[in-house]
Amino acid sequence: MKKLLSTKYSAGAFSTAMLVLRLGLGILMMMHGYKKLVDFSGTTHYMPSLFGMSTTISAALVIFAEFFCSLFLVLGLFTRLAAIPLIISCSIALFKVHKGDIFDSGEKVTLFLVGFFVLPIYFRGIGANHAAYINLQSPISNSPAFLIDSYSPTLYGGT
Repeated sequence: MKKLLSTKYSAGAFSTAMLVLRLGLGILMMMHGYKKLVDFSGTTHYMPSLFGMSTTISAALVIFAEFFCSLFLVLGLFTRLAAIPLIISCSIALFKVHKGDIFDSGEKVTLFLVGFFVLPIYFRGIGANHAAYINLQSPISNSPAFLIDSYSPTLYGGT
């Protein structure tokens, strides 16, 4: 019972939690973007024109964010950079399409938005279960952490 109520966590628990968050958000949003990618011409008909851009360009940018950036999240590559277009896309969807209605029609996009804010803001990285850590095994001092999200368990107190 003590362990259940404890606020302490291990590096392995942190890495597992970030893996589940990345995979869950990434796969769900990727499937959402895949529907738009497959039916691109239909997507352009209901996509709003943003910032003076045509609906085709707006749809292409949304598909890039929802499908390709989500793919980067799932793979664990460029996660902090990939989260930025997703945050922008979800913010526009929430405040322009759903008119800021976070409890009714915009509930799902609000949940995505909160999750995508957690990924880049969380100060300890994304965990050891991602491609940059597994493939590169480079120390943080030799690689820009904001690009490949390097994670060193020894740096963060893990083993």
